[in-house]
Amino acid sequence: MFQLTAAEILQVINLRPSTEIEVQLIVEECEERLTEEQMTQLVNIVCENLPPRPSSEEPKANAEEGNERMDT
Repeated sequence: MFQLTAAEILQVINLRPSTEIEVQLIVEECEERLTEEQMTQLVNIVCENLPPRPSSEEPKANAEEGNERMDT
């Protein structure tokens, strides 16, 4: 359907694009290969089927907890 390369599929899974702009950053020559409708469909599929990206604050909180444990 989208004819993505293996590397692009992996990037989509890892980065979980939530906007068409993010799709354009992942897919090479996106404007030539995908229509706006296809980009929207891809974003919808990702949002419906993959969990949201972990927030960048979670690892920091876990790291801080680890530091506290080491100090005591």
